[in-house]
Amino acid sequence: MAPVKATAVGITPQIIDDEELSKLQKTLNSFSINNTGADLNESSEIHRLLELLNNYSEWKFEEQVDLYEWIPALNSIDTILSHYIANYPKILLLKPMERQSSSLRDRGVIKNQYAECAEDTESVPESVINGICTILMFLSSLLSNCTNKSVFNSTEEVVDLLAAGDDSIASFALQTLAHVATPPALHKQQAPDGNQHSSALHTSKTESHKRLVSLARGWGSRGSGLGLYACVTADDSEFGQGELPPAAGEINFEFFSPAVAADSDAMQLDSDGNEEDQRKGRIDHKLVSIHIPTEEIVNVAVNSGSMDTDAENSFTAKKQKRQRIGTRDTQGKGMKTLSTARLFFKSLEAAGGREKIPEDRLFALLADVRLARSFHSTSSRISAVENRLMALISILHAHPSQDIMSGYFQAQPELCVELIDLLRPTVSSNTVSSASTKPNGSSSLNSIKALACPQEVPYLVRNLAVEALTALVARRDGASGGLTGVARQSNILNELGVGKGMYLGLLPTLVRYSLASLTNFLTADEQVLSSRFSEKESEMDDVALDIGLAFLKASSPAEISEKDQVFRALRFVDSVLTLTSAVVSAPSGTAALTDCGMIPSLVSTAAFNTQTPLKALVNLSTDLSTRDIAHIHGQVRFVASQAIQIIEGAIVTHNNALSAFHDLKGVDVLITRLEKEMIAAKEEQLAIEADSMDTDIMPSEPQKRKLVASRRVLLFSIVNCLTVVFHQESTSSTVSNGGAQLRKPALTFVITEVMNYVESYGGVFAALICTLLSDVMNSDPHVVYHIHQSGIAKSFIEMVKGKKLNASDKIFEPIVPPAPELIMALPNVIAALALTSEGASHVSQANPFPALLKILYHPKYAMPRSRCLLNEMTAITGTGLDEVMRHVPTLRTQIMEAIVESMNDVILIGKKLVEREENNAPTDMHDSPATSLENERTCLVQYTLNFGQMLEQILHTEDHCEPFVDAGGLTAILELFPLLIPPTTQFLANASCLSSPSVSTLSHTTTEDSLTTSFRCIAMNYDSQKMLNILSKTIELGINSVEETQRLIRDSFPSAKFDVSVSNALEKKNAALDAIGILDGMPNVGIHELRGSSNYVKKAKCLADYLRAIATLQWQISLLSTVVKAACQSSQDGGTGWGRAEREWKKELSSTKFENLLSRLAEFQHSAILEACRVRSQKEYESEFRQRHVKLEDKGRSVRYRLKIVCQEGAVVRDGTEIDSCSNVGSMEMGEVTDAFERCVNSSGVMRYRTCRGWVSELTRGHGREPITEVLDVSFVDSALVPKVRLKLKSKKRMEYNVASIRSVGASILARLQTSYRDLFCSLNRVISHGIRSLTTRTVSFDSGTIGAHTKTLLRVMLTSMTNALNQPAIVQVVAHNDVKDSALSSAGVAMYLG
Repeated sequence: MAPVKATAVGITPQIIDDEELSKLQKTLNSFSINNTGADLNESSEIHRLLELLNNYSEWKFEEQVDLYEWIPALNSIDTILSHYIANYPKILLLKPMERQSSSLRDRGVIKNQYAECAEDTESVPESVINGICTILMFLSSLLSNCTNKSVFNSTEEVVDLLAAGDDSIASFALQTLAHVATPPALHKQQAPDGNQHSSALHTSKTESHKRLVSLARGWGSRGSGLGLYACVTADDSEFGQGELPPAAGEINFEFFSPAVAADSDAMQLDSDGNEEDQRKGRIDHKLVSIHIPTEEIVNVAVNSGSMDTDAENSFTAKKQKRQRIGTRDTQGKGMKTLSTARLFFKSLEAAGGREKIPEDRLFALLADVRLARSFHSTSSRISAVENRLMALISILHAHPSQDIMSGYFQAQPELCVELIDLLRPTVSSNTVSSASTKPNGSSSLNSIKALACPQEVPYLVRNLAVEALTALVARRDGASGGLTGVARQSNILNELGVGKGMYLGLLPTLVRYSLASLTNFLTADEQVLSSRFSEKESEMDDVALDIGLAFLKASSPAEISEKDQVFRALRFVDSVLTLTSAVVSAPSGTAALTDCGMIPSLVSTAAFNTQTPLKALVNLSTDLSTRDIAHIHGQVRFVASQAIQIIEGAIVTHNNALSAFHDLKGVDVLITRLEKEMIAAKEEQLAIEADSMDTDIMPSEPQKRKLVASRRVLLFSIVNCLTVVFHQESTSSTVSNGGAQLRKPALTFVITEVMNYVESYGGVFAALICTLLSDVMNSDPHVVYHIHQSGIAKSFIEMVKGKKLNASDKIFEPIVPPAPELIMALPNVIAALALTSEGASHVSQANPFPALLKILYHPKYAMPRSRCLLNEMTAITGTGLDEVMRHVPTLRTQIMEAIVESMNDVILIGKKLVEREENNAPTDMHDSPATSLENERTCLVQYTLNFGQMLEQILHTEDHCEPFVDAGGLTAILELFPLLIPPTTQFLANASCLSSPSVSTLSHTTTEDSLTTSFRCIAMNYDSQKMLNILSKTIELGINSVEETQRLIRDSFPSAKFDVSVSNALEKKNAALDAIGILDGMPNVGIHELRGSSNYVKKAKCLADYLRAIATLQWQISLLSTVVKAACQSSQDGGTGWGRAEREWKKELSSTKFENLLSRLAEFQHSAILEACRVRSQKEYESEFRQRHVKLEDKGRSVRYRLKIVCQEGAVVRDGTEIDSCSNVGSMEMGEVTDAFERCVNSSGVMRYRTCRGWVSELTRGHGREPITEVLDVSFVDSALVPKVRLKLKSKKRMEYNVASIRSVGASILARLQTSYRDLFCSLNRVISHGIRSLTTRTVSFDSGTIGAHTKTLLRVMLTSMTNALNQPAIVQVVAHNDVKDSALSSAGVAMYLG
C-alpha cells in the first residue's frame, strides 16, 4: 500500500467542535507503526489501533474532516494493511495489478503471489481477515465523510482486494472505492471547496476501472425478468409467486483462448466431463465456454468440507448484518452453496487451468462466479445488488472514458428505468395512504416509518439507487458543462419525472412527500406521540390480538426502533435532496422542479426550528442518548442546509424561483432562522460556562459561542443564500432589498455577533458576512449611516484591529482567522464604510490600516504555518486598498504612511534575523524539521513578497507614488532587498550549489521581481531627479560596503602572488576597489570541505558578506538603469528634450557627484570582470569543472544537501530524474525542509535532488526559471546514515553535478556585474542619443547648463570608462608587449575579457 506523499504544511487546521472526534484524530495521529516485517504480527500497537478502528466502523460525527490532517493516521493504517497484503498474499485469488510507480513494488508490498487452490485461501488466519475488514470499514466511513480525497493514496491496493477470496473483504473494498469516487457532500462542508473533486481512482491508469465495470454487471435486464426490482423482491419461499429465470444462477463464462486448444485436456471444459457436448460447439474459433450448472453450486452434501460454514464467516455481527453472508440455505431446502474461492478454482479447472484463460479476463470470471453464487437466496441477491450499485456509483463518478460509459448503458438500455423502479414504491398510493390514514393521530410516526422501513425494496438498496441516479445526473460533459451523453441517452430527467407540467413526476412527488413526512414528524407534539405509545399498551389488553401479534412478530423481521427509524428517514431525505441538487444544477431541471412546487416545500423545510423538535420523542423514548439527540438535531440542520442550497441554485438560474421565494417571504424566514441559531449558540455556551462555575452567579456574556458542525454549515448556507438573493435584487426591480433587511434588528444582531466572535464562527463564515455587508452598502449607500450608528462598523474595526495581549500593552495581536476569503474581503468593507463623507471621517478616525497590514507580516498568516496569503492574495488586497484611495483621496496619506510603517517593521524583523543567523553556528541535523531560524527566514521572504505584490497594484496609479515616496517608501524598498539574501554559510551553500550561479537569482525570483516592478512603477510616475538623488546615495553606500568587505577579504585570505600588484595599485584613484587577485586567496575547495577547519565560521562570514555586497550592488545598478530608462521614456512622451523637468534630472546625470560615482563603479567593474576571467582561464578551474561532473566514489561518506522549498506553488515530487516520464508521487510546500543525498542534471537541463520522498527540481522549467529549492547547508555524512530509497533506475542521460569550489563561486558572482553594468551604459547611451537629437545644428552650445554641456559630459564619462577598461595593466602587458610569463592574466583570460 502506498504511503501518503501529500504534505499538510501550511494547511489551516480545521475547526472541530466535537471533542470526541478531536481526541480520535489526535490518538490515531499519535500512532507510529513502522513496517518491520513479521514482528508486526505481535505488535501491541496494531491490536490497539485495530480495536480503536473497530469502535468507529460507522461515522458518529457531524464533521466532514480534512484528510490533510489525517495523514499520519492514514500512514499508520497503510503500514498495517501493507503488512497484511505482503505477508498473506494467499488472501487474493488473482495477482496484484501492475502499478504506475515501480517504487511501490520495491517496497515489498506488491508480490506476484496469490492463492493456487481453495485451501490456500482457507489457510489465511481469521485474525487477518478480521483486521483487513476492520481497516476497510473504518476507511469507508472516513472517506464518506471527508474532503480532499486526493490525499488518499491507497486506491490500487483497495482495488487488489476486490479479488480477495473472502466475500466480506471484497464487499468492503468495493464500498471503500465507492466512497473514494463520490464527491464530498456540499451541504456538509463548512467552507466551499473550489477544487473539482478528484482522487487516485479518477486518475488511475491501471485496470481499476475495468474491474469496477465488471462488478457493475448484473444477471440480466428488466425485459428478461431479471431487473433490479424483480431480483430484490422475488419470493424464494415454497409458496412464492416470483419465480426468477434459473439460468441466472449458473456460471456461464466465455472467452477467447490465447491459443487453439488441441489436446484432450483442453476439451474437457464442462464439469461433468461430457466431451461429446463440447465437440458440438463448445469450442468454436478459439471461443471457449465454461458452464457450471446450479446443481454443482448449491446441491452439495451438507456436511461436505467444501461448503460455507458458520465458522468460515464469523467475523462480527456488523459484517453479518451488512453483507448477509454465511451459511446459505437455498429456498429452505437445506441446500448449501460452495464458497467463492472453491467455485472460482472449479471454474479454472473446467477451463483447463489458469493459464488457459487470458489474464485480463480472470477478474471478469471471478465477478461472474460471485454473481452466480449470490443468486440462490433473497439475502444474497440483495447483497449482490448492493455491490452492483456501489460499483455503478464508482464508475459514474470516476471512470474517465465517456465512450466506455456510453457503451455500458447502450448494452443495458433499461438500467435507468430499473433504478427508478426501486424508488417508485416509496411514493406509491398504498404507501402514502397507509402512512396518512392511521387512527389516534399517529400519522407522523407512520410517515417516518414509511421512509425508514420500505415494505418492498430494502432500505440500503433504495438509498444506493438514489445515489446511483445522483451520480448519473451529476456526471458532466467537460466540453459544455451540461448533462453527459450518457445521461441524455438514458433520458434520465424524463424518467425522474422532471419536465414541464409533470407535477406528479417521481422526483417532484418524492421531494414533496419526503419533506412533508419529515415536517409532519418534527412538528408533532407530545400528545400525539404519547397517544402512539398508549396505543401500543392498549393493544396488549386484547388476548386474541396478543396471540395474533405474537405470531406476526415470529414470522416477520425484527422491527426497527423509533430512534433508528428517525436516523434512517433523515438519511433517506438527505439522499433525495442530494439528487434534487444535482438535477437543479441543470437549467432545465430547475425550471421543471420550480413549476412543480419545489420552492414551497424547501422553504418550509428551511423554517424548521431545531431547538424544539422531537421533544416528545426525547421525553418518551428511553433509548436516546445525549449523542443520539445531538445527532438527530444535526441531521435536521443538514437537511435544512441542503434545502437552502437548492433554493440558492434555483434562484441563480431561474427568475420564477426568485419570485416564488419572495412570495413566500423567504428572506424573512431565513433571517429568522439565522437569528434563532445564533441565539441558541449563545445560550448553550452560557449554560456550559454556568455549569463549570462554582458560584451561582450566571455570567452575563460568554467568551465564545457553542457551535457544532451542522450549525456552522446551516449558518453558512443561510448567509450565502441571502447574499445571492440580495445580489439578484440589486439587478432586478423587486420590492425587497438588502438595505431594508439590514436596517432590521435581526440582521444587525447577526452581523455584529459574527464580528465580535469571529474566532468562534471562523474565517470563511466571517468572509461571507463581510461580502454580504459590502454588497449591500455598495448597492444602497444610504445604509452606510445605519452601519456606523448601529455598531456594526465598530465591531468590524475592532475585529480588524485585534486584541491586546496584555491590558498594559499597546501592541494589538491580530484575531482575524487565516482565511484568504476573509483577508480579501476586508478592504472591500473598508471601502464601503467610507462611501459617504461622514463614513470616511469615521474610518479615518479609527485608522484600521496598520492593523490590516499587520496581517501581511505576521507569522500566523505566512508559510509554513498558513497558505492563506499565497496565490497573489496580497495583490487582491492591494487592489482593494487602491480602490479605497481612488474613491476616498483623503485616506491616501494615511494608508501610505501605514504601508511604509509596516515595511519598516519588516526591515527591523529582517535585521534582527540576520543578526541571529550570523551568530548561529551551523550544526549537523540529519533530516530534521525546519528550525525556528529557517522558518523565520521563510516568513521574511513571504513578508517581502506580500508587500511587493501589494505595491504593484497600488503604485501603478500616478497619484499614489508621491505620498508613498514622501513617507519613505522608496528607501524601504531599497533596504528590503539585501535582507532577502541569507548571510554566512547559508549563502555560501546556496551559491555553491546553484547550477548556473552566473545568472541564477541569489535571493528569490518572484520576490525580487515584485520589488523591482514596484520600483519601476515609482520611476515612471515620480520625479526622476529625486529618484536619481536617492538611488545615487544608496549606490554610494553599496560601493563603500564592497570596498570595506574587500579589504577584509584581503586580510583574511592573503595572496603572496598579488601583494606587489596591490601595493603598486595604491597609487590609483580607487585602489581599494581594485578586485584583481581578490579570489586568489580563497579556498579552491567546496564549502562542505571547509567544515571543521580553524576559524571556519569567521571566514565564511567574511566571504558571504563580500559576495552579498556585490549581489546587492548589482541589483542597485540595475535599478539605476531602470530610472534612467524611465526618465528618457517620459521625456520622449513629453515631446521636449530640455524642458524644466528634463533639465533637472539630466543635470543630475552630468554632475560631478554622479561622474565620480560612475568612475568608482567602472573601476570596480573592470577589475571584477578581469578577476573573473583570470580565475576561469586557469587550468585548475578547468580541471575542477571537469571533476564536478564525475560521480564521487567515496564509500565511507556522502554529501548531504539540506534543502528548503522556496517556491510559492511548492515542489512536485517524482520517482525519477526525468520530469515528463516519471510519476508524480507527492508534493512539498513552501517552507518545508528535507535532506537530499544525490543530485544530477537531467536530459532537460534541470538540476534534480533526490530526497527520501523522491526527486525534486532546483528550478522551474518555464521562462522565469524560478527557484524551487534552496540549499541551506552542505556537509559530509556517514554513508551508513543515508536512507536507502529505491526509485526508478537512473536515467542514461543524467549528468552528475558536484559542489563548486569557493573560488569558482566567487568568480561567477563577480561575472554577474557585467550584465548590470552593460544595462547602465545602454541607458546612458540612450540619454546621449536623445540629447544629440535635441541639439540645434545652427546654434550648438556647450556652455554650462545647456543640453550640449550635458551631452558632452556623459560622452566624456563613457569614453573614460571604455579607455580605462582597455588600458588595464594586465591587458596592455599581454597585448602590447606579448609578455605572458610575468602577467597576472593568461592569453586565454585576455581573450575572454575582450570578448
